[in-house]
Amino acid sequence: MAYAMNQNVRIRYEVEGTATAPALVLQHGASGSLKDWYDLGYVKELNKDYRLILVDARGYGMSDKPLNAAAYKPDVIAGDYVAILRELKIDKANYFGYSMGAGIGFKAIARYALPLFNSFILGGGNPFNPRTEAEKQSAQQSAIASQKALEESMEAYISLREKTDGPTPPE
Repeated sequence: MAYAMNQNVRIRYEVEGTATAPALVLQHGASGSLKDWYDLGYVKELNKDYRLILVDARGYGMSDKPLNAAAYKPDVIAGDYVAILRELKIDKANYFGYSMGAGIGFKAIARYALPLFNSFILGGGNPFNPRTEAEKQSAQQSAIASQKALEESMEAYISLREKTDGPTPPE
């Protein structure tokens, strides 16, 4: 188990693969941890071609969980990845983030640590926050409706998604 320090916060990471392979940082989504990448089979396949750096985001997994909101500002979060790459003596890496990990890529790393990264794979995320109060309320109402539909049944959820997003593609 390895940790990097950034502003007195310990950030857990693990390294897999060959040291001479290109570095690829893997960042999990919300409510997850770096173990997700193992569980979903990504590590087994990607470590054949990459030196993987799997990170527990601050506040998740075995990384520290600071209680002050300022500890979660994008520039501070970007510093976590800078600290990890410095500790590993890696000049350039690639980045793969899913969901919250995509948000970290969009809002923190690409903005505050871009020179350390060659490329970004950002899935299940959105670079835009709701900007107006009406957009925020709409996003919140959509999330509530989706949750209620999921609690009812998968069919209810699919029906709701088709009303807003169009028909489900064929199998």
